[in-house]
Amino acid sequence: MQCKNCGTPITGREIKCPGCGMSIQNQLRKKQPIQEYTYPPVAQITPSKKKDKRAIGYILFIIGIIFIIIAIFLQYSHLVNKEKDKKKKEPEKEEVIDNGYIYEGYQFIIPDGFKVTKSDKYGIVLSGKDIIYTIDIDQNNSYTIYKNDFENYYKELVKDPDKLNNLYLTVLDREYIIDPIIEGEEQATMYATMNEKYNTFTGLVVKKDYSKIEPINLEVLTNILKNVKLKESIKEEEDNSTAIKMYAFKKEDFIFE
Repeated sequence: MQCKNCGTPITGREIKCPGCGMSIQNQLRKKQPIQEYTYPPVAQITPSKKKDKRAIGYILFIIGIIFIIIAIFLQYSHLVNKEKDKKKKEPEKEEVIDNGYIYEGYQFIIPDGFKVTKSDKYGIVLSGKDIIYTIDIDQNNSYTIYKNDFENYYKELVKDPDKLNNLYLTVLDREYIIDPIIEGEEQATMYATMNEKYNTFTGLVVKKDYSKIEPINLEVLTNILKNVKLKESIKEEEDNSTAIKMYAFKKEDFIFE
C-alpha cells in the first residue's frame, strides 16, 4: 500500500505517512465507489388459461347438478301433492268381503244360509230358513237411554219385578233388552243391544212358527254383531232428545220360503 500523497510505501497501520507526514487515516476514510449490481428480471407467473377453464367447468357442472336435484324434488313434491288431492276428492274404495254388507257406515258379515235385503222400515233384513233378523242402528240414543226408557215404561204398566227381570237376556256375554210384540197367537221380539258408547243396535227377531224366542235363537245374531266393523266416520251424539226406536209387528212383512 502506498501513500496517496507522496507514494511512500505504508502498511496502513501508521497514523501519518513517514515520507510526507500526511494522515493515513484520512486517506482510508475516503468513500469507496459503490458497485451497482444489475439483477436479472424476475419472470412474471401468469395463471394458466386451461386451469381457469377447468375450474369454471367444474363450477358450472356442480351448479347444473344442484338445479337437476331441485327440479327432481319439485317434480316429486308436485306428484305427491297431486296424489293427495286426488285421494281427497275421490272417496276410498270400501274393502268389502264376499259375504259382507255395508249399512249406515258399518260392515256386517252375513252368515251362510241367510239372504240380506234392505228395508226402509226395518233397516237390513237377514232371512234364514227358520228365523229372520232385522238390524237397524240408532245413532242418536245410547244403550243406557234404551234401558232407562224400557224400565220406566214397564215400571209404570207392570208392577211385577219378575217381569222387569225378564226384560234382559244375556247371550254369549252380550246383553239384550227383550220386548215381545204379540199379535193374536203369533209374536215377534224386539231387541236392543249396545253398539258403541252412543249407538245402539235395534231390530226384530221372528221365528218361522212366530213363537217366543229362546236364548239359542240369538246366538247367530250375537255373532253377527260381534264381527261388525266400522267402515265410515260416524258422528256420535250423547243424550240426544230423539225418541228411541220402536217397532210394530206385521206378519205379512216376514214371509218364509
